[in-house]
Amino acid sequence: MTELKQKAVEILKTGTAEEWNKFISDWRDKNPGEMFDLAGVNLEGSDLTNSDLRYCDLRYCNLNGANLTGVKLEGATLDFSSFSLNCGALKQKTDIKQRRQLMFHALSLIKHADNATEEEKQILEYVKPYANEFHRVTVYKDVEKL
Repeated sequence: MTELKQKAVEILKTGTAEEWNKFISDWRDKNPGEMFDLAGVNLEGSDLTNSDLRYCDLRYCNLNGANLTGVKLEGATLDFSSFSLNCGALKQKTDIKQRRQLMFHALSLIKHADNATEEEKQILEYVKPYANEFHRVTVYKDVEKL
């Protein structure tokens, strides 16, 4: 892990949102248009409330139990990352790519359920076109449409 990445992880785990937001703002000023590499870091249980994680590479990150209230995730890459479905994850700021990804996963639960209700089947059919725009279906083509 690079020294810069180690510093970032330390701030995210033990610092405040204000400290992180200043750190990432300064980094972005010096690296316009680049994604900040946080791939594979373990932020389990971290309080990330109101942190700016826009345009961060969060692939393979462990965000389980992290408080994501108010976290800005627009443009972040979340592929293969994990976070829990706790109430601390309800008020994230996401983009359409991430919302489609999450919707695809939720609808997949309905599609493959042996006991899906008629209401759930109707929801699946109604929302399926939106979810099937998930980038792993349309760009990488390594996931089948619902």
